[in-house]
Amino acid sequence: MRCLALAGLLAAGCSGPSASLDCSGAGEVSGSFRETNSGALIFRHGAAWQEPDGAYSVLLSDDPVLADTARAAAAPEYETALAADMLGALVVGYRFAPDGTYREYITFGSSVSRGWSSTDRGRLDVHDDGCVRGDVSLDDYGAGGFALPLARPEHEAAWPGLDVEIDTRPEPAPADPAHAPPPEDPLAQWTAVHAQLSAADPAHALQALNLSPGAAAVLARDARIRAVLDRIRRQCPDPATARLDEYGDVGGPSEPAPGIVLEGTALTSLADTGPFLRLCYVMARNGESIEQCFPLSEDCSRDAPAPTDH
Repeated sequence: MRCLALAGLLAAGCSGPSASLDCSGAGEVSGSFRETNSGALIFRHGAAWQEPDGAYSVLLSDDPVLADTARAAAAPEYETALAADMLGALVVGYRFAPDGTYREYITFGSSVSRGWSSTDRGRLDVHDDGCVRGDVSLDDYGAGGFALPLARPEHEAAWPGLDVEIDTRPEPAPADPAHAPPPEDPLAQWTAVHAQLSAADPAHALQALNLSPGAAAVLARDARIRAVLDRIRRQCPDPATARLDEYGDVGGPSEPAPGIVLEGTALTSLADTGPFLRLCYVMARNGESIEQCFPLSEDCSRDAPAPTDH
């Protein structure tokens, strides 16, 4: 075992609450997080990996789909944050220096925050079998422990307990540049992105959100994510009637249901794999202005339910 943490942060040597957790399969986590703005989360699932600079990151959630997404993703934090936003879920992350010293916490999904206090304590140990064990105690925000398999650098989706088939087919030949839409044409980009979002295979469609194939394959299995994908297709501007606004952004109507007409904006960007949907928001419903609404995380075809007293 390589004991990376400084002795005495939580306990002498490499002992601590995480020592009793089972690292087999997908691993085991324990603890909770509570913060006024972010909310509360009981840790039930997690994922851990090493960053290119040698630092370590751990994500903890109460939803197994989010942990599986992190394990399968090419960019675990970015892609899990996107999935958490789609599900309206809270994810808590811990970051550690290359020597295992705790650096900071970060939350994303339903709430985004980050921080560090001089009274926070944490450590992370990497065992020779690839198991990452660690414990964190945050000032006022709770504590957690974890024993998780460490992701391989290539982030292959071949983890214990995660049945994701790797696509080994060669990449298709690039399109003829003479017939490809100009990269700087926002309307052409949105048309191409919307066509991919409308693909019959949800795993392929989800890649139009800048998700890697591994993460998209995991999320495509979840009915909640497929419902979000359908909502994006129907509530973002219809490419057939979209136009450029005075800012050069793609805007236009969509009709997600009979008698419902939304007016929104779709923003795309270019990645190495092609254009993807960066942001879509709705500002009007049936000709009436509404508060900015995001189909990725909410249903813009109707008013949000009124808050209830508890």
